[in-house]
Amino acid sequence: MTQQLVPKASGRGRILAAEVLIATSAVRALIREGKIHQIAAMLETGGKEGMCTMNAALAQLVHQERITREQATGRSPDPESLRAALSSRHRYQPPPSSPVTLEPQVIIGRRSQG
Repeated sequence: MTQQLVPKASGRGRILAAEVLIATSAVRALIREGKIHQIAAMLETGGKEGMCTMNAALAQLVHQERITREQATGRSPDPESLRAALSSRHRYQPPPSSPVTLEPQVIIGRRSQG
């Protein structure tokens, strides 16, 4: 998990933006095989397993008007990709099982089955 506390758009307080990588059997296999460069793609496509990229978390907070675009792009690991996501007509919708929330929470590690 990677997390950042981002100033709220209201100017009062901060809100959590979190990137979550779940250690599924596929992720563990990539690590064992030294294919670390492929983990980012797995993170982007792992929403059903509860994974979420930092850009997805930031985009969700912008769309919910919790943080400003400027705050999001300033905190993004890939600002160009985030700008493209924010300008698209489709809003980011986390999968139903995604741990991305509006308020900070404690996420207890889940073990993958397999």
